[in-house]
Amino acid sequence: MAQRIPKDFINLLISRANIVDIIGSHLNLQKKGNDYWACCPFHNEKTASFSVSESKQFYYCFGCGAKGNVIDFLMEFLNLSYPEAIRNLANTLGMDVPESSEESKRYDEFKRLEEILISAQTLFVKSLKENEKAIDYLKQRGITGETAKVFGIGFAPNDYNTLKNQLNQYQESDMLSVGLLANSDNENYVKFRNRIMFPIYNTYGNLCGFGGRLLTENNKLPKYMNSPETKLYSKRNILYGLNIARKVKETEKRIFVVEGYMDVISLYQNDIKNVVATLGTAISQSHLLNCFKYSKEIIFAFDGDEAGQKAAWRSVEQLLPVIKDGYEASFYFLPDNLDPDSFVSKFGKNGWEKELKNKISLENFIFHKLSVDTNLESASGKATYITKVKNLLRDMKALVLKEMLEKDLFLRVGASSSSSAPEIKKVYPNNEKKSSPMQKAVSIILNFPDIELDKRIFEEPILKKVPGFDILSEIFLLKNKVETISTGKILEHFRDTSSYKPLNKIASLDLPHLENPQSEFNGFIGVIYFTELEKKRDELVSLLQKAGSSDEEANNEALSQIANIDKMLKKRKFL
Repeated sequence: MAQRIPKDFINLLISRANIVDIIGSHLNLQKKGNDYWACCPFHNEKTASFSVSESKQFYYCFGCGAKGNVIDFLMEFLNLSYPEAIRNLANTLGMDVPESSEESKRYDEFKRLEEILISAQTLFVKSLKENEKAIDYLKQRGITGETAKVFGIGFAPNDYNTLKNQLNQYQESDMLSVGLLANSDNENYVKFRNRIMFPIYNTYGNLCGFGGRLLTENNKLPKYMNSPETKLYSKRNILYGLNIARKVKETEKRIFVVEGYMDVISLYQNDIKNVVATLGTAISQSHLLNCFKYSKEIIFAFDGDEAGQKAAWRSVEQLLPVIKDGYEASFYFLPDNLDPDSFVSKFGKNGWEKELKNKISLENFIFHKLSVDTNLESASGKATYITKVKNLLRDMKALVLKEMLEKDLFLRVGASSSSSAPEIKKVYPNNEKKSSPMQKAVSIILNFPDIELDKRIFEEPILKKVPGFDILSEIFLLKNKVETISTGKILEHFRDTSSYKPLNKIASLDLPHLENPQSEFNGFIGVIYFTELEKKRDELVSLLQKAGSSDEEANNEALSQIANIDKMLKKRKFL
């Protein structure tokens, strides 16, 4: 959806918006030094750690790590999607958002489909109030009226006509598109009937689908049924209850992942509100990344039966490639084969917290799983186990955690994890990532976007193959295109690219005080230039050695190039 609004307009919008004014209209900002400060709106704190830089047009919280430009703030603070945040900002500034007819058509389609779901939701809530059996069922499950209201629980009438009649202003093709109707033998029929209805919202609270639970048992029909994949609903991305959990203070510490709606609802009613559900599907990496946006620890809470164990292992397989250093995961298997819903209904919050002390760490669960049916007393059994560990951890990007897991899991069978140490040391020498001169140059540009970029840099062929030069070139073109430049505008330019996240991270770091950023930048460019020249010289010398005297003309050309390079290296002057 981000591409529907022209980039040029977004750049103009950010140029006219002062991040201090926009955030200041929502928070009580106090100026200290060059920046403005407030208590962070995204986590609970007593001492202000939320900073807003007017020069950078960028905000950063030293407490929870929240960061971004003015659009990011509006998205997070007001629970808006990207296009909605742009429209909100444009409205604040009295600007109209230009959209092509095709783009506008796509946006209108999304809004129209969402409107159909909202109309259906209104009908389901009304139907619940009129159906005693449905109300009695919720009471039997211990769900109060207040909780039903929070989650928007409703009821789908047990007929084929009510929904169609009440929503007759909409085309059946659109109702098919959002999953309210289904088709069989070329005939459309109402999909949800005689079911307790659970509206499904995305992270920002936009209605995107439904889940339905049969009110009366019927062996011919599935007990639970969800909306199919639609333009609004993607089961691999949506977590039930995240729109609520993300606003809860406890979520900062940890977030529980369960399997169904009733688990989330029952836990919420027992004052455990930092809970999300995967809606009956296997957890995906997208689910996990969404959780890690709001919490540094995920606790998977599953039934203690075989199905729960299998679900937990699938979670491990999805977790390891995406977890970061400093983040945690553990497993909470409920006793007596109870699910979270039945457990908390029986034992309450106190019982939940008491049992939570028995949660299993990530390494313990992995060891238990990989050691099953393996003779760890034999050399071949140990070899099999170690191979399993290496294969499981192979795609991990959290290299420190990977090293610690390997060390722990290997030591359990009396083996050494030294084989993994060189990789860690290579990537994190002295526990720090070494930045390249190009990375340092880009960092200076992000922190001091007003410094001059000499066009000679971008005309020099030898620099064009250096990793990161393409980013520097993009920034150069952007600076020449817009009237004013800022950190926030640069980041916005890269939003839809793979460079956005690393650049965002760089922008949030405070550089040591630089008396002359221009000189520092030129210095790094010089280092890069002369390093590449030295590489070129070495290549030419190597070619000469390999060619011998067979090609006099080529040798002379190579010698001439070497001589010119030697002159430039001796002068040591580029900019």
